[in-house]
Amino acid sequence: MLIAGLGNGSYEVTFSLFVPDGFSGYYNVQENQIQGTDWAFETILYGDGNITYAVDGAVLLASTYATNSWLTITHYIDTESDLMHVYLNEEFLGQVPYDGLEVGGVNFYAAGDQINLPLYYVDDVIVAVADPVVDNVASVTALECTFGPNPAQDNIRIQANFDQALVRILGLDGKVVLEERRNDLMM
Repeated sequence: MLIAGLGNGSYEVTFSLFVPDGFSGYYNVQENQIQGTDWAFETILYGDGNITYAVDGAVLLASTYATNSWLTITHYIDTESDLMHVYLNEEFLGQVPYDGLEVGGVNFYAAGDQINLPLYYVDDVIVAVADPVVDNVASVTALECTFGPNPAQDNIRIQANFDQALVRILGLDGKVVLEERRNDLMM
């Protein structure tokens, strides 16, 4: 399969893949559309259910997958930030560097894992422009904040599940009544 040289920008490359029991799979993404070019990364789907992403031969991301069932693999590739986020069945696997100036093409190749014969099926290919990939997106604990009484006249009590915050209290007319940085909000 050839994706004709997607240059600067952010792209989603998604497809469904099926590796039968006892077989393996492989694909790589080329840095540009010139044949024989370098690979931005390569992926091996091992017959035992392991999957690896390697850049320049170094495995940077590893996980597992269910053999003998369809899986959806999504890559969010940003050629400007040189980052790629990888999802397996809509679950975030990790972030790896993207080693290429463009997305030259996806090469579904009969290499396999060198132990089990390569045999896999590809379907539902999607290539689309995507939002930029940002570095190390961390999960944030949900904000919990209580205050009262409401409405308040002279005093208000604020508690939260974080220690430091900028507290800004607005009046009914939308004007700032109080604004101060606090470090004693823990519940």
